[in-house]
Amino acid sequence: MIKSGGTIGLNEATWLQTPPPSELVEFLRKTMGFKGELLTSGEWLGLLGSCGVKELNTRTYKAESLSNPKEDIKDLIRTLPKVIYSLLRRPMFREFLRVSVSIPKNLLDYFGYGLYVGRI
Repeated sequence: MIKSGGTIGLNEATWLQTPPPSELVEFLRKTMGFKGELLTSGEWLGLLGSCGVKELNTRTYKAESLSNPKEDIKDLIRTLPKVIYSLLRRPMFREFLRVSVSIPKNLLDYFGYGLYVGRI
């Protein structure tokens, strides 16, 4: 519960462009488990405003992959034993990787995240 006058902040998946191609929507449902609709920045602002959030500020960003290759390689090396274990023991993990490697080329043009901050 947030007290009156308190601040709320969200970091939420956001459509950067609409309408997104249906293959992108389906890809995100399969790989990230989205069950409902993703919102645009304007829709997030409308939703928060309808809940009484005021002084809303927002920034949207493209989702970036491989933004720091050196750190990404370190992370890969650090997690490699767990990845190998999961590949050998977990069928759902193998399915997740199979679907994930087929990332649509235009995904990052449409899918990003928004930072939404306001006061109750």
